[in-house]
Amino acid sequence: MSWLKLTEKSLYLMEGGEYLKKIDLRDHNSGQALDIPFDWFRGQGDNVPMVVSIAHNATATEPDPKSKTILSTVSPRFSGKDLASRILSYMNAKGYTIFQGLREYNIVYVEGLNPNGSLNSDSDNAFNDIRLVIEIIDGRPQIVGGPWLASTEPGRYYVKNPMNRKGAARIQFRQYTAWQVGIHGNSEPHEALIQTGGVVSVHRDFDKNGIRTGDKLDTGYFGINQHNGYDNPVKNVGRASAGCLVSRSRADHRRFMAVVKQDWRYQQDKAFIFTSTVIPGDDLVRQFPA
Repeated sequence: MSWLKLTEKSLYLMEGGEYLKKIDLRDHNSGQALDIPFDWFRGQGDNVPMVVSIAHNATATEPDPKSKTILSTVSPRFSGKDLASRILSYMNAKGYTIFQGLREYNIVYVEGLNPNGSLNSDSDNAFNDIRLVIEIIDGRPQIVGGPWLASTEPGRYYVKNPMNRKGAARIQFRQYTAWQVGIHGNSEPHEALIQTGGVVSVHRDFDKNGIRTGDKLDTGYFGINQHNGYDNPVKNVGRASAGCLVSRSRADHRRFMAVVKQDWRYQQDKAFIFTSTVIPGDDLVRQFPA
């Protein structure tokens, strides 16, 4: 039987003394907030939590995760070879939250992957990543937005001329709950997902070599928005991104915003904070090949 545990850091879906999944608390105004992952409460079979334990004190210990072997037997799996199923299998293996149900969308970026699901060289300063939106209904995943060409990395201009003295920002691979609908940009303001709802972690490219290896992590509010790439050429991100998650074309970005704004949670609360997941294409293909 599963149960819930809330500590000063995270909410855990527990089994025994170890956790199956977790979601971190986030800063909100002068306190903390938590986005309840409703997918934990359905479609889990025996793993629907039946007991809630609240632990709010300085000595509350954070539990350890279940082993990957155990996780693979108790967590929902997506066995298909289609791109959506493979991405969700990867997210599941990482312990990321997966939203399930009508108009409850999963926003995902895959670095170094083509829209057809094949790997590319992931060269710098190019729109060679993808942005997509996945919906799961009755356990069946489908891509309801994209895949669209995108970039999860800063363009070469900002690598060489960083806006932060620590170096250009390159987002760390993981899942974040951090974005709200708002307006991006000064010269060409447009509707986008704005990093106003939570912190993200980025690698700071202090040595300006265009890769994450050896770069120090920096966590905070850095304006890592999800906006359009101004129709820049595929092989030239240029000034379109200083570290944001960017769709190459204006039209694709408008389609993206139209989809995510149909999420029932946003429809109920226009201040809803969206979750997005950024994963490496080479690791996805290695673990879950087509």
